[in-house]
Amino acid sequence: MSALQKQTEDSVQLREELLGKAKFPLMAELRELEDRVLKNTAALHQAHLNRKNLVKQYWQWRQRVELGDVKAGKTFEEELERGPRFRHVGVQNVIQTEYLSQQVDWLRQLLRREQTFRRHVLRVESLVNELREVNLLVDQSLRCPVCQQICKDPVSLWPCGHSFCQACFETLSVSAYLHRCSVCFSVGSEGCLPNLLLSEIIAKWAVKEAGYSNVTDSLREVKDHMEMFQRDKMQLRLNALEYRSKQIRDHGYLT
Repeated sequence: MSALQKQTEDSVQLREELLGKAKFPLMAELRELEDRVLKNTAALHQAHLNRKNLVKQYWQWRQRVELGDVKAGKTFEEELERGPRFRHVGVQNVIQTEYLSQQVDWLRQLLRREQTFRRHVLRVESLVNELREVNLLVDQSLRCPVCQQICKDPVSLWPCGHSFCQACFETLSVSAYLHRCSVCFSVGSEGCLPNLLLSEIIAKWAVKEAGYSNVTDSLREVKDHMEMFQRDKMQLRLNALEYRSKQIRDHGYLT
């Protein structure tokens, strides 16, 4: 029993020695990895800051170019090679203020024009709705009372004067020479006469109906585009630009 216990203790001691020898290199490697992670994190953070600074410098240079600053570099690379020019900070603030003022004015004009255009669209929509009601009345008056379709080769029953398709007129016959009107139920023995005026009206109405369809389709497309304008978001952007412009005018920089 003592021999087995001694062997077990020797095994435990050997395992601890082996773990101890392997532990120090592993801990050293772990500390090295932690140091590398910290360095990489710091490098990434610095790269992010450099990128933000570079983007800011680019937009400042672009604003100066758009506003006609002759001292700005012809290219952004040339501007970077010149390095920072602190004596131009005041000029850059003035330029940035002018640039923001231009954006504010442009947005104000855009909102005013959109409001005017929206009023015109509402007027056109009102006219289209009135035309729709007129079209319905005209459409009903041009339909045959028998087949309920637009009269084809219209004829008028005499003497009541109601009009029917020529083919539908034959269905009104009650005897060899008599026809009963399906509208007023009067009986006529004079037959029918071609309704040339109604034929001409139907021909003109068909052309105008096609034009009316084009107007309604165009109006629908315009309203769809107006929904994409998002006036509320444009107003919020205008308010934000006005606030930024006021800060630069009052303090010389953005707070």
